[in-house]
Amino acid sequence: MPKADQIMNIRNLIIKDSKIKQERVRALLDARGLDGAVIASRTHFSWITTGGDSHVVRNTEYGFGAIVITKKNQYLVAHSMDADRLLEEQVAGQEYELIAMRWYDGSIRDKAKELAGKNVGSDTVLSGAINLYDDLVDLHYPMTELEMQRMHWLATVTDNLFSVIARTVKPGETEKTIAEKMLCAHINAGLEVDVLIVGSDDRCFKYRHPIPTEKPLDKYLMLHSVARRWGLHCNLTRFVHFGKPGRVVRRV
Repeated sequence: MPKADQIMNIRNLIIKDSKIKQERVRALLDARGLDGAVIASRTHFSWITTGGDSHVVRNTEYGFGAIVITKKNQYLVAHSMDADRLLEEQVAGQEYELIAMRWYDGSIRDKAKELAGKNVGSDTVLSGAINLYDDLVDLHYPMTELEMQRMHWLATVTDNLFSVIARTVKPGETEKTIAEKMLCAHINAGLEVDVLIVGSDDRCFKYRHPIPTEKPLDKYLMLHSVARRWGLHCNLTRFVHFGKPGRVVRRV
C-alpha cells in the first residue's frame, strides 16, 4: 500500500500536470483568437485531465464528460448519472467547476459550447465550432515530467508481461488461446488493450496484422499489443521461436 506522503505527492504531481496542460490550451486559444475550447473526445479528455477516463461505452470516440477551457475558467460538463463520479474519481483536485445536466436537458457538448463563449473550438464535430483536434494533438508534446514517469512504468510492465507469456506458451496452443492469455495479463496489470495481434508461423510472413485465429502454433510466434493507461500508449512486439531458427527467420 502506498504511504500517505506518497499518495499526496502523486496528487500534487497530477494537479501540477493538469495546470500545465490547461495553460497550453489557453495559449492555443490566444493564438487562434478563440474564447474557449470544448474537449469531448476520450483521447483529449484523458490528456487534459492527466489520465482521466470519460468512457462508459467502449466502442465510441466520445466520452460521457466534456471539458471546457476558457481564458479564465474550466468546466466539467456531464449528465447527472456520471457527473459526480467523473468529478470525484477522474478530475479530483483539478479545479473544474461541475455542470451537471439531466439526461433530458440535451447534449453535453451543446451545453459545453454555450459555456465556451462566442468563438469556440472543439476536438469533435460541433456545429459552429472550429475543429481543434489536430491542434490539441500538437499540445501533447513535449511530454510532461509525470507523463515520462508513467511511460517508463507502462513500458516496464508491458515488457514484463510479454516476457512471462513468451516463456509459457507452447506449440499446439491456438493463436486465440494465446491472445486470451495476453488479454488477461494486460487486464491484471491494470492496462487497457487497443490492439492485440497474435500470429504464428507462415501467417507472420503473409500478413502484416495477423489477427488471432484457431490456428495452432508450430514453431514461430509473433506477439503484439498496444497497451493503454492514463491516455498513454505502449506499442510492443516480441517474437518467439521453438528450436533452431531457419534462414528466413534469422534474416528477419
